[in-house]
Amino acid sequence: MRWLLIFALSLHGLVVGGLSVAGLLHEWREFAAWMVAAAIVAPIAAFNLKRMPMANGFMIGLLGGLLKSALVLALFDTYLANNPIAEAQMTADQIGYDARVYYGIITPPISMAWGLFVAVGTLVVFKLRKPPPPGGSGLP
Repeated sequence: MRWLLIFALSLHGLVVGGLSVAGLLHEWREFAAWMVAAAIVAPIAAFNLKRMPMANGFMIGLLGGLLKSALVLALFDTYLANNPIAEAQMTADQIGYDARVYYGIITPPISMAWGLFVAVGTLVVFKLRKPPPPGGSGLP
């Protein structure tokens, strides 16, 4: 496992989380932001790994999702103030829980799913990449 690479590439979760807290990502825009993040981090991870692309990709996605969730939970009142649609959904969907608890319960499985998505993307790019020539980097 390349922990420094995993941590560096998982910081995309803080970017998406910050945009969510600011109220700039509503409904489909957040999904689009996650897809753009996957399109960026999966190839970077695949080209920097020699082995275990799925495990590293999963950890990148999982940690990115958890960082986003932690940021939203830390600034939850601001998040709700800037995202009235999310507030209405949490109020309507919750089953006797505080909205923070509800968000804290639903986000780890979503982060795991995001980790699987990034893992598959990393594996696909890893398998499709052109391997470096034997004996060197191919640079003159």
